[in-house]
Amino acid sequence: MKLVEELEEKSASSSRSKSDLVGVNTILLELKDRLTNMERKVEIIPIVGMGGIGKSTLARNLYDDAYIFSHFDYRGWAAISQVPNMRETMLSLLRCPDEKLSEKLIECEDYELREILHKRLFGRRYMIVLDDIWSTMACDEIKMYFPDNSNGSRIVITTRDSEVAEQVASSKILHRVNFLDEYACRDLLCQIVFGEDDCPDELKGLVSKILSDCSGLPLRDWRAIVKG
Repeated sequence: MKLVEELEEKSASSSRSKSDLVGVNTILLELKDRLTNMERKVEIIPIVGMGGIGKSTLARNLYDDAYIFSHFDYRGWAAISQVPNMRETMLSLLRCPDEKLSEKLIECEDYELREILHKRLFGRRYMIVLDDIWSTMACDEIKMYFPDNSNGSRIVITTRDSEVAEQVASSKILHRVNFLDEYACRDLLCQIVFGEDDCPDELKGLVSKILSDCSGLPLRDWRAIVKG
């Protein structure tokens, strides 16, 4: 029961933990290079993988990276999901990091929000993250409000659908997040639950069962697996 309680307590914050990036260091470096290279045109950079594989965690790590923070004049994040809400998307992108929305923005009409977003981004080097894109239509609808300032702005999308990624990407390069291998899975689980690279001997059998049931998918519900 103690392990179950630890999993319940720590899994809630695990998606925001740097330890969740076990096994994706190469992708992380590739993405940082794409975000900060010398290409002047605005680029759409896709992160692709099945649900729960860690795409959002990877994007969030990039978004919060100190070097990325200093490289861009403006950053915005919006969760899109299967049923996009354009108003909520605009409000999310207008919410400056660590700041609350003003009442004035909340009271704006949709067309006003689009104009404000365009004006806020115009002339600035920006990084926008559109998390969990399900269709090209959603991406096409919103990207028209992102000006191409020819200064190295970037739009990062996460999606489960390779076809969507291929259609909206600025190049043929897709950044795929794959299943973790056995060793990476063990490192991730032990770091989150025990805060170290190994677990107590008496729990190794249970940890092996969890790893087997997770099948390389980082965000499987470990609590349910243990109780099951």
